[in-house]
Amino acid sequence: MSVNYDVLGLIFASMHDAYVPELTKQRTMGSIPFGGRYRLIDFPLSSFVSSGISEVGVITKANYGSLLDHLGSGRDWDLARKKGGLHLLPPYSQLGGKYRELKNVLFDE
Repeated sequence: MSVNYDVLGLIFASMHDAYVPELTKQRTMGSIPFGGRYRLIDFPLSSFVSSGISEVGVITKANYGSLLDHLGSGRDWDLARKKGGLHLLPPYSQLGGKYRELKNVLFDE
């Protein structure tokens, strides 16, 4: 399978945290365990890699420590690369401001 270097995959790991507050009180939605071994973020990551997307960004909002521990360098998904790979985007930008809500970013509201 060829690798597509022209595409950046984005995963919003905290997008639906408000729908299950009991599960996301201590961790972000993407790090919720599934089947004992996997986390919810494993499924979109595997889909991106299977589709030939070799550059993936993970955007988080809060409580993302266990998610970062799980993702590590991205080696489990073959995303530990010099070109492309896994990019972890924590909730603070270099300017110190928080990322705006997802709908505001996508739709300029």
